[in-house]
Amino acid sequence: MSTTLAPAFLQSQIMSNKRILRYAGQGQQMIKNRSAIRDMLKDIVLGRYSISRLNLYLFIAGFLYILLPADLLPDIIPIAGWIDDGMVFLFLSKRLLAETKRYVQYRLRS
Repeated sequence: MSTTLAPAFLQSQIMSNKRILRYAGQGQQMIKNRSAIRDMLKDIVLGRYSISRLNLYLFIAGFLYILLPADLLPDIIPIAGWIDDGMVFLFLSKRLLAETKRYVQYRLRS
């Protein structure tokens, strides 16, 4: 039974790593857009720009999930414990980049 579980587990880890590599460019995009992200956050705090409540709740929940030690897979488990945090980070970065694009379009219109 363990011989059938091990290949399935390894296959899921390989697919997860491929997804991580595919989205690795998002980190570079976030670095390039850091001034737009900073301006967007400042405008949100000052009330000049608003994001949907869903995005707001997802950002707060995602950052808390990454920062707090309570995880679905604890970080004590060497690789698997970090993968869940990485997947949450990738999800958040994708949402943040989409929101930043909307913000830049909003700024160009106003």
